[in-house]
Amino acid sequence: MSMDKLPFLIILLIGVSLIPFSFSEGIPEWVKNNASWWSERQISQTEFTNGLEFLINEGIIYIPPTEPGPSGPDKIIPDWVRNTAGWWADGKIPDSGFINAMKYLIEIGLIEVDASSPETIEDETIEEISKTPIVTGTPLLMLLEGYNHVHADGKFVLDVLIFDADKYPNASPNFNRNAAYTMDNVTIDISLSNEEELIHTFTGNTKDGFLRYETLARETNQKGTLWMIGNLYTVEITATLDNQTVEKIYQFYGQASAYAYNAGSAVRAPGGLTATAGNDQVTLTWTAPSGVKGITDYRIEYSTNFHGPWTTFSHTASDAVTDIVDGLDDSTTYYFRVAAENYSGTGKYSAVAIATTT
Repeated sequence: MSMDKLPFLIILLIGVSLIPFSFSEGIPEWVKNNASWWSERQISQTEFTNGLEFLINEGIIYIPPTEPGPSGPDKIIPDWVRNTAGWWADGKIPDSGFINAMKYLIEIGLIEVDASSPETIEDETIEEISKTPIVTGTPLLMLLEGYNHVHADGKFVLDVLIFDADKYPNASPNFNRNAAYTMDNVTIDISLSNEEELIHTFTGNTKDGFLRYETLARETNQKGTLWMIGNLYTVEITATLDNQTVEKIYQFYGQASAYAYNAGSAVRAPGGLTATAGNDQVTLTWTAPSGVKGITDYRIEYSTNFHGPWTTFSHTASDAVTDIVDGLDDSTTYYFRVAAENYSGTGKYSAVAIATTT
């Protein structure tokens, strides 16, 4: 048998022990007879290898490739290999024992099989290419109607209306709750941010296509309980139904109310400021400005000169009407003044109080 038959025998004999299933049930009886006769030297090696070629070509067994040794007429097949073939034919050892024996013969170049075992294709991980997702479901049309400006102590309101985009008129859509083709049970997710951070989230579902979002500044987690004057607020709205999503952005400004301009801290100052000296510190007390709402803090300033310059005392924001100014110099006269802070900014300063540290 020529050397070009070696690769096929190699294929036959390698790795039967790796095969996770038994192939005995599919092997014709005559192949086992050949193995038995070959083990007893009743048939030639060529006749025996013909049986192996049949198993490989028919796909009954598969053995991965292995590197064969050089063939040669002087090499003798060990008795244990022939015994193994006979035991396999008699059902005394499993298929793996027989295949391992045949693999050994290929590796030492004693047996050649002119057969082609089907190539095993390993599973490959296929990298998905990012594509624009196929969107199904009813296309959505979102209309918004809300406040452009919100008074500092007022409520922000935004109405959301969702339509079937395929059925709603494309020309000049109007916010009309009584219009046809509104979409029910659309999930609406809302995120509200000021100019610094996210301050509020909301989720709800439309009823007859409609949903109202309303919130006061104190219901958000921003610092302070009122809308910040002149701050631009941004509302992000996402509507989702089945596999359809539509997003929009709405913005509004915080502004002072008429009350803030007429009676807020901008026109009223704290009263009754007193200063009690101590060791390197002064205790201040005062009364809140009459009629001023939403006070979040008091600005405390001090100076060693009645006319300034003034230094702002750093402290934790509070609407309390007393504080202790510490870190002052010994035996020094200080001048103090206080102003309320709320949504309209820093108000008028109180009358000046004087104290000399001890």
